[in-house]
Amino acid sequence: MNNINEHENIITEAHKERHDIKKYNFRNMEISKKSEKQAQSNEEPQAVETPQPTMQVVETPKPTEPSIDAPALKLFETEVIDKILQKSDQLAQSLQKLQEQFDKQEKEINERVNAAKTEAKEQGINEGYQQAKQELETQINSQKELYALSIKRIDSNIAESKNHILSLEKELSSIALDIAKEVIAAEISTNSAKIASSLARTLLQDLSQNTQVTLKVFPGDLEDIKESLKDLNYVILEADQAIAKGGIVILSSEGNIDGDIFTRFETLKKSILENKL
Repeated sequence: MNNINEHENIITEAHKERHDIKKYNFRNMEISKKSEKQAQSNEEPQAVETPQPTMQVVETPKPTEPSIDAPALKLFETEVIDKILQKSDQLAQSLQKLQEQFDKQEKEINERVNAAKTEAKEQGINEGYQQAKQELETQINSQKELYALSIKRIDSNIAESKNHILSLEKELSSIALDIAKEVIAAEISTNSAKIASSLARTLLQDLSQNTQVTLKVFPGDLEDIKESLKDLNYVILEADQAIAKGGIVILSSEGNIDGDIFTRFETLKKSILENKL
């Protein structure tokens, strides 16, 4: 019966325009109970008022519709309120769960984003390092090649310079020896006897004084050399046209010595120039 009355008193959206709907204010049940107790204690006969809802629903009266039962209406209101409160609690719990789930997902997303950022940063640093390392190695290898080429060129230039210097030394030595030969020739032309005497004393030092020695000299130098070597009793002087001016030849049992100035000079020159090769 209550369920039938409930459906009959519900205003659908289609019939909303036919009714004057106002806000409904619930009465305070505690105050109503106190008022009823005071009325009973005073034993004053009063008409019992049926509690009416403050929301007034004006609708077109229909003679076929039954009258509204006040206790049933109260029961209906209580059930509706309970259901609304239950739904509110359920909705609050659902919202709380959704919020917790959202917070959890947001936290996971932030962690993933931070992890992705860290990974990307590390990857970028690693890639940058590898790229910089590769570029630096390329530059170093290029510099090494340039240095190696430069060193090779320097070595080649040094070798050429050494050869040039040796050639110059040989040339200079040859020139110097030729100049020395000219100086010797000039000195011989004026002091041949003196030069021959000095050369003879030097060469005779290597021979024993007990050995009989014959010293051949240029005829023009004979008298001056006799005077210069008169203290050497074991030496016999002889003039020889084959001896050049300023030169001497020593004959002895120990061996013969060619003391020609220019012959000795040519031997010295040859030795010097060969050492420059």
